[in-house]
Amino acid sequence: MSGQSAPVGGLAYYISAPREWVDIIRDPFHCLFYCTFVMGSCAFFSRIWIDVSGSAPRDVVQNLMNQEMSLMGHGKESMVK
Repeated sequence: MSGQSAPVGGLAYYISAPREWVDIIRDPFHCLFYCTFVMGSCAFFSRIWIDVSGSAPRDVVQNLMNQEMSLMGHGKESMVK
């Protein structure tokens, strides 16, 4: 592998991407675990980012209310939904 080190077992092995297509066929659980880990991490960090950055629905509604903007016939709770 031209001087590159690669994990061969444990958690580091499962959270690292498969190197070749043959590796996916040889160990499909590794590929499945890796894909689940990456998608789960992306979902977790995107949710955290929405809450931290002030882009959550409640924050947007609060900004609209502070600017005295609203939708006719909708209260604060229905705007959040």
